[in-house]
Amino acid sequence: MALDSTALMVTSKAERNEKAAYKWMEDNMWLSADGKYAFQPQTPLYSEDKFTKFVTALSKDTPGAEEEGHHSLDTPDKAETQGLNQTTLDVADNMVKARGMQMIKTLSVIDGGNMLTGRRADGRPYVLIGRDAILQTTLVNKHTYSDALIDEKLKTFDPDASAVSRMIVMLKAGDFMSQTLTGEEANNQAIRFLAMNEISQDIMADELNVPREDLVIISQPGFHIDMYLRPLADGRVLMQDDEETQKLVQRVLNDESNKSVMRRRKYKTDLEKNLEKTLSDLAQSRQEREKVTALINKQLEDAGLQVIKTPGVFKVGYRQVNYMNGIMGTSPTGEMFYLTNASSIEPLNQAFSAWIQEKQSGLNVHFVGLKDRFTESLLNGNGGFDCITLHHGTENLAQQMAAFSEGRVSVSSTSGPTAEKTVVQLSSYNNSLDSSVRVA
Repeated sequence: MALDSTALMVTSKAERNEKAAYKWMEDNMWLSADGKYAFQPQTPLYSEDKFTKFVTALSKDTPGAEEEGHHSLDTPDKAETQGLNQTTLDVADNMVKARGMQMIKTLSVIDGGNMLTGRRADGRPYVLIGRDAILQTTLVNKHTYSDALIDEKLKTFDPDASAVSRMIVMLKAGDFMSQTLTGEEANNQAIRFLAMNEISQDIMADELNVPREDLVIISQPGFHIDMYLRPLADGRVLMQDDEETQKLVQRVLNDESNKSVMRRRKYKTDLEKNLEKTLSDLAQSRQEREKVTALINKQLEDAGLQVIKTPGVFKVGYRQVNYMNGIMGTSPTGEMFYLTNASSIEPLNQAFSAWIQEKQSGLNVHFVGLKDRFTESLLNGNGGFDCITLHHGTENLAQQMAAFSEGRVSVSSTSGPTAEKTVVQLSSYNNSLDSSVRVA
C-alpha cells in the first residue's frame, strides 16, 4: 500500500547538493513539534577519546556494570557512543538558517538518535534518553555547576556505595580524577559527579519541557537508543529482544511456503544455513546481553511504560536487519503507518509485518529502501532510515503540548501512531526509495 503523497517531503536536488546536507541529519539537531525551531547542543563533547575510556572502564563482571549498557560488554560495539563535533553541528546551523528556522542551543548534549519521544496512556508526553547523553552533558558543563548547587542536590540525593565505587573507576580511566586519589577524597569526588548527573537531568527535563518524571534515562543498548527501541501509542514501547527475534527467525524457517523463496538465485548464498547461524548468534547475544536487557526493561517499567519485546535487530550472513529504526505516524488519509528498513530477505519483512499486526492492529508497515539494498547499506554504516530524516508533528499536535518558557515550543513527539500527521524530510536519498512509498 502506498502512503498519501503528502506524508513525505524530500529535499530538492539543489538542497541535496548543498553543504547543509548531512547524511545522519537526525543526529545533529532535533525539531520542535511544529517544525519551526531546531535544537542542538551549544558545546560538543571536547574529548571523545577520554569519554570512551571513561565509559568502557568497567568489566561485565563488575557488580552493577550493566548500568553502562553495551559499554560493559565484550562486544565489537563496546566503544561506540553518541557525540558530534563542532563541524557537524555547524552543518545543521547552516541548514536551519537556509530554511528560515530558528536554532536554539542547549546545555543538554544529546544526539537526535539518542532521544525518542512518545505519549503515555493519559496523553502526557515523555522523552527517552540514552545514558551517554547525561554523562556527556555533565562532563561538558561540570565547570558551571557551582558547589552550592551540588551541595543542595546532595541534600536529597544519596548514591549507593556500589555506584560510587564504579564511578571512581570510570573517572580515573577517563583521566577525570587523579590516579593517586583514594579513600574519602576519591569517594567525595565520585559522589559529587553523580550529583552533577542528577543536575544534568534536571536541566535536560527543563530544556525538553517535560516534568522530571517524564524524562526517562535508560542504559545504552547500543550507541544510539533509536536503533533498539521505538515508542508506540499509549505508553507502550517496542524493545529489541533476542528471544523474540529467535522466534521470528524460527517461524520463517518453519514456514514451508518460504522454502522456494529462500532458494532463489538472487540470494547467492545458502539462506537457510545463514538463518540457522542467526539463531545460534542470537542465543549467544541473548546470554551476553541478559543483564543489560533486563535493566533497560526495568527502567522503562519503573517509569510507568509497557515494554513490548520485539524481534527487531539481527544479522543474517552479511545482511543487517533492523526494524526498530523507523518512523511512525498517521497519514493525511488516516492510515497509521510505520516506515522502516527493508530487508532484502522478503520472508523476514512479511513475518515482521504480521508480528506488528498482532501487537498493533491497523498499523501498516512499509519497508523502505529495498532498491539496491539501500537501507541495508545504511545499517552497515550504523544507521537506518530514521537516522537520515527529520520529522515533526503538525501545528495541532504542537498546541496539545505545553509551551517552552521564553516562548519556545515543545519538542517533537511523533514516534507513536497517534500523531496527527508526520512530515519527513529526507537528507539526500530520494532515488533510493522503492516504489512502495510515494514521495512529494
